Amino acid sequence: MPDVKNPTVKMKGHEGDGHSIANGVVVGDDIDDAVLRANGHKSELKRQFSWLSALGLGFSITNSWAGYLSCFGQSLLYGGPQVCIFGLVVAFAVQFTITIGLSEIASAFPSTGGQYHFCYILSSDKHKRFSAYTIGWMSTLAWWIVT
Repeated sequence: MPDVKNPTVKMKGHEGDGHSIANGVVVGDDIDDAVLRANGHKSELKRQFSWLSALGLGFSITNSWAGYLSCFGQSLLYGGPQVCIFGLVVAFAVQFTITIGLSEIASAFPSTGGQYHFCYILSSDKHKRFSAYTIGWMSTLAWWIVT
């Protein structure tokens, strides 16, 4: 019987497709794979990101400091140092709230589609297509403007 305290222990002699089940319990990193299979998806990517590397990737994608510094002069000129400091704090709070909300939706509905797919899933039947179309184009326009 495997040691239940150590979730990465696999039964001897069980080599297969990466799915380890011991006594009816999914063990190790296979819990994520089991959730994906239950949702009808197949695990294809290796999970090799640490918390720090995921945070670094997020910062590099959003270019948060470069975006902040691009408008730093105007906020310093028109609002002073208080606006520069507290504006950054308010922007962080708003962005953190949006990130938490999107991460909860993404964990509930794992998809590569992103926001437009979430809108399609969560909207009423009457507004599904319009909301997904609108959000998809808004995301595309935002990507074009930012890059």
